[in-house]
Amino acid sequence: MKTKLLTLILLLTGLLIFTSCHHVLKGDTLLMSNKQEVKLGEQVHQELLKEFKLYQNQTVNKYVQGVGKKIVSKCDRKDITYHFYVLDTDIVNAFAAPGGYVYVTTGMLGFLNNEAELACVLGHEVGHITERHGAKRMREVLGYQILAIGLAASGVNIDAQILNLGVSLAMNGYSQENEFEADEKGIIYANRAGYNPHAMQNFFLRLEEKQKNKNEYNTFNRMLSSHPPTRSRINKAHEVQDKNKMMGVNTPKYYAEKYAPIKQIVTGKKGQQEPAKDKKNNKKKNKKK
Repeated sequence: MKTKLLTLILLLTGLLIFTSCHHVLKGDTLLMSNKQEVKLGEQVHQELLKEFKLYQNQTVNKYVQGVGKKIVSKCDRKDITYHFYVLDTDIVNAFAAPGGYVYVTTGMLGFLNNEAELACVLGHEVGHITERHGAKRMREVLGYQILAIGLAASGVNIDAQILNLGVSLAMNGYSQENEFEADEKGIIYANRAGYNPHAMQNFFLRLEEKQKNKNEYNTFNRMLSSHPPTRSRINKAHEVQDKNKMMGVNTPKYYAEKYAPIKQIVTGKKGQQEPAKDKKNNKKKNKKK
């Protein structure tokens, strides 16, 4: 009897929290509050750092954060703080966690050709957050009542079931419908920020070519396996541009020129990852020669 009463109290508490939330999805779908979402994002972030190592290069990190800020300034949700991180791995991927956390790998940065493509990729991940795909998928997987009870009962730490699902969704992707929606938002946000909308298609076209190369399957596998067919994404990107009457011009040359040093660093063609002492020693050796 006490257990049933406690469950009912927690459920009612959860309902009150959800109904008092200011940020809800279309159709009055009740989701977690901003505070709960940010709290979940913080803990998902800590779990992800057990899986991945952060890339320690100020130049690259500042560059990615700068492009990310441009996207955020044009996105549809500004009631949370966004964080952009570079992960040190050859895997070509980018993903987002609830509460404003966006990640891009050094493998992805090495694959991209210019800043406009980076803007589209980051815009896609920001789109997952603005549309609250994480919270929406959690409700679909766990059911509204379990999600409400888990959030209402959580104190300092998010319920383990919800946290594990949050990590899984961030790393393995959302539904195909969610991915198409994030593609659309990525193109729109990047275009609003002054980037060429064709950059997303160019990125997809190169990705499609990579899929044909069996030797590079493992490098691209995680991203490709969790997203819709690339050809479908290319077609959808065309539709987004037509629907929004976006102007199509060649990607400005300076986007590629600005991006070139970043690509050189992450691909190891520039010695930016060497410790400071090694750099000094190398300079001395060069002088002697």
